Amino acid sequence: MRKIILYVLLMLLGVASCTNYDTNPVVPQQYDDVPLVILDTENTYFNCGHLPIGLIRSDIKNPTVWIDYKALPTYKNTDGSLMFQRTLSDYSTLPDGWELYRQLLSSQPNHSVTIVSVGFVTCLAQLLQSEPDQYSPLTDVEQVRQKVKSLYIMGGVFTSTNEPKYNFGQGIGFAKTFFSRWPSDIDMVFTPTSTGNCRYQHPGDVTWNATMLDKIRTVNKTTQNNVSAIANQVWQFAISHPDGFTLHITSMTQPTEGIAVSYATTQDSHSRNQLDKVVSHALAHDGYVGGWLNKDNGLYYFDSTRLFPEDQLDEALKFGKENGQYSVFILSSGVEVPVEQPDTNINICL
Repeated sequence: MRKIILYVLLMLLGVASCTNYDTNPVVPQQYDDVPLVILDTENTYFNCGHLPIGLIRSDIKNPTVWIDYKALPTYKNTDGSLMFQRTLSDYSTLPDGWELYRQLLSSQPNHSVTIVSVGFVTCLAQLLQSEPDQYSPLTDVEQVRQKVKSLYIMGGVFTSTNEPKYNFGQGIGFAKTFFSRWPSDIDMVFTPTSTGNCRYQHPGDVTWNATMLDKIRTVNKTTQNNVSAIANQVWQFAISHPDGFTLHITSMTQPTEGIAVSYATTQDSHSRNQLDKVVSHALAHDGYVGGWLNKDNGLYYFDSTRLFPEDQLDEALKFGKENGQYSVFILSSGVEVPVEQPDTNINICL
């Protein structure tokens, strides 16, 4: 999904701020996670700071994510002030997402609510398992059937794709609960990844789009300006970690678990001169850089790295094979797992 979630949120908030629609959306995010701060930042930017936000306190464990915009809330103007403001100061007091769904649904007319889901279906699955409460005497499915008119959901695979079933596959348990319990008489419209692959929106197409693109250009420009600065930090980190490392480059922290797999496109990158390319790729993908010292030639090599949950070894090995890697590295144990090498050469399209 990479930048898709950010762009979809920008689009939805842009529409909400430039129309007269009576919007009362639920926008839940994982508790104590950076995307929640980004969501607050986006709401505030589009004068939608009043929109309710719920938290997912029991979520997918260690999802594979591509969030290259995590530093967005920290970007500063030339005078040192924050480029993007926030509305909330204490996220811990926000309600659970499924509870906020129940509260808002209870106050709406029957068959009037359209839900747009642009991420994991965690919250919807939890909603469908909820019990009667102070907001409604109806059970989970009964309340949804009575209040919801339709659901638009970003996910699904109906053609070939490089990232199949991401929103469902990352939390398969939640997805199974959601699909097994969602009322079959409520319309469900899917927007698979392939839909956005060929879509280009001209800046003049709609009124909100210019604002959206201006913000994206600002973020991209700031990110590019930061590439060399981040690369300098990674280089200094490498000097103090000669035995190798895996580093999240926006927070400058080392993950303690996960399966690290290098991308083919940044292979053979060594020395400070080639580090900018690696950092730029990492910012546009998973946000991780790996480094190791080749004692045979004395060169320090860097790779843009993807991190898989440790219970997804098969997926990590498959990705490693596709990227021509000889092994993947399990961070918690320090064990290298060999990748089965193909019998013939593989041409990798980048």
